[in-house]
Amino acid sequence: MKKDIKLRLVKIKEDKETKEKSFLDLSENLKLKEKENSDLESRVKTEEEEYEKAKKDHEIITNSHEELEIKENQIKMELHNLKTQVDNMEKENSRHKKEENNFSEKLKSISKEIQNQSQSLENDKKKLKADTEEKDSLEERLKSCESNLEKLNLEKIRAESTLESQKKHLALLEEILVSYKNYQGEKTSLLDQRENLPGIIDSVGNLFTTEEKYDKAIRTLLGESLNFIVVKDIESAQKVIDHLRDNKTGEISLLILDKFKEYHISEPSEIEHQGKWAIDVIDIQEQFKPLMSFLLGRASIVSSFEDALKLTSQTDSNSTLVSLNGEIIKGGRVITLGEKEGFFFDTKEKESDITRKKITELQSQLSIIEEEKEKASAEKTRISEVLSSKEEEVEA
Repeated sequence: MKKDIKLRLVKIKEDKETKEKSFLDLSENLKLKEKENSDLESRVKTEEEEYEKAKKDHEIITNSHEELEIKENQIKMELHNLKTQVDNMEKENSRHKKEENNFSEKLKSISKEIQNQSQSLENDKKKLKADTEEKDSLEERLKSCESNLEKLNLEKIRAESTLESQKKHLALLEEILVSYKNYQGEKTSLLDQRENLPGIIDSVGNLFTTEEKYDKAIRTLLGESLNFIVVKDIESAQKVIDHLRDNKTGEISLLILDKFKEYHISEPSEIEHQGKWAIDVIDIQEQFKPLMSFLLGRASIVSSFEDALKLTSQTDSNSTLVSLNGEIIKGGRVITLGEKEGFFFDTKEKESDITRKKITELQSQLSIIEEEKEKASAEKTRISEVLSSKEEEVEA
């Protein structure tokens, strides 16, 4: 029985739970229904409000219909006026378009003219630039011409000065050569009398020979004595003097050979003889050696003037040093440089020819300078005229 009661209790409990669940479901459904009802009431209220509003609007629309008709008529009138204005405006617009077209054509014409003017202005600028550059170039050329003229004038002055100097030098050389030729003529004339005056031997310069490198040194040492006439003895000298007096010839210097037979020079010391002993560098007959020893003296030949200067402290007052170039130091005190006037007349003839050639060249140079000056002056005048014309164009 207890078992039945327990089963009944279990079943009651299950039924209770089932009913409780059903109650909960019904409660949920009720809540949903209440919510739906509330939503529906809210919608109804909203629609009623909208209805009331629409009703009021309808009343307003109904009341304002007459006003709308009046406004419609006014609008129609205004529309008509607007159409009239539009027509007028279209006409005005058409007229404006025509004016615009005319203006556009004028504008195109003006633009084209402006373009032409701009192009012309650009061309003028280019021409002005070209003219300015040409003007600057002409000014530079003008300065160059003026500078060239100044240079040519200076060259002309220098050439004229040099020409005058060379002419004076040539005149002096010609005087020397005339004197030399006269002297040589008298000497040659006397030597030509050796058949009539057998005591005449020759001039000193014809008695010896030497190597080319010693020639200038030896001839510088001998100087005027190169042209002295050598005779055998005093009798021969007297006959020559009588001949000269009878023929009224110019001055002639004589050397009497037999007066030098006993002449000799003491040999130089080792210290003193630092170069070539002068008498040893000439080739001469034995009979003429005493005479040449007298003329050359105690002279030594050294390579250069510098060497001669170094040796002056080692030589005595009677010694002479001569360089291959002809510079002479006597006794360590007296220095002689260059050729003496009247010596080496063969070189003077050559110098005269060179001077004449220089004069010819200078005269030719002066002619060329004159031609160049004339060309430069003509060019300067032409450039000045062109420049003046360009300046006027640039200013314009």
